[in-house]
Amino acid sequence: MLTAGHALTCARSLVRVSLLSGWLVILALLVSCASAIGSAEVVASGPVVSTPTELPASPVPSTNVPLSTPQLSEATAMPEPEQPEPAAPAEPTARPTVEPRGDDDPTSTSVPDAAPILCATIADFTAAEENEQWLVVNDNVMGGRSLGDRTFTDSTMVFAGAINTNGGGFSSLRLMLAPEALADADHVQVRAKSDGRTYLMTFDDALDGRNRRVSFRAPLEFVTPGEWETVTVRFADLYPAVFGERVEAAPFRADLATRIGIMQSDGIDGDFELEVDLIQACRQPKTP
Repeated sequence: MLTAGHALTCARSLVRVSLLSGWLVILALLVSCASAIGSAEVVASGPVVSTPTELPASPVPSTNVPLSTPQLSEATAMPEPEQPEPAAPAEPTARPTVEPRGDDDPTSTSVPDAAPILCATIADFTAAEENEQWLVVNDNVMGGRSLGDRTFTDSTMVFAGAINTNGGGFSSLRLMLAPEALADADHVQVRAKSDGRTYLMTFDDALDGRNRRVSFRAPLEFVTPGEWETVTVRFADLYPAVFGERVEAAPFRADLATRIGIMQSDGIDGDFELEVDLIQACRQPKTP
């Protein structure tokens, strides 16, 4: 193999020959020198090491994985934690059953019913002879001009008329009682249908020394005009009066009652009408 020195010698020979010889000799030498020079370049430069050419970077397709998120290979991936099996629902704790004792058994203990109110009928307006016992007393006994009367149906009494406040201003019905008719009672009940006006229930007794002009009264407090209602008048609520004016007097004595009545004297001129179905004397049982 030719070395770099051989190539240099060949070049010098070519110069000398070009001066002394012809063109053919020069051409042969050129070919020989060219081969020698090529071999010399190979030997001088040694093995050729290719330098990698830097290529433009290709865009890397996005994987939508955050850079901060480490990617684990199959060999290094952490095993997923085992999910605990759902716990079975706890069974409800059984409550102790309490057997009722004989004295606690509601079926073995009876609650006494409220004692019924005891009543006796004073007037139910079914007997004609009894109906005639109702007397009419108007203010004309003292010069008044009011009108009032009673009529009877099969089982009711209608008390109707017209009040004139120019002198007196009242109309009333009265019924005499049998002895001790109210002795066992503490109130009366009246079932009636009113016209919305205020009526009074009146009572008289035979207490010794009582002024005979004194009567006891309390309002019949009806609520719904034109409807049947039952109204209670308690003896404890009665007040004494003379000709409509309150006076001082001993309390009413139910055991000495002699008369009851119904009065219209509300101070309003005009017609009135009250239909009465039943009047009873009653007693509220005492609580033991």
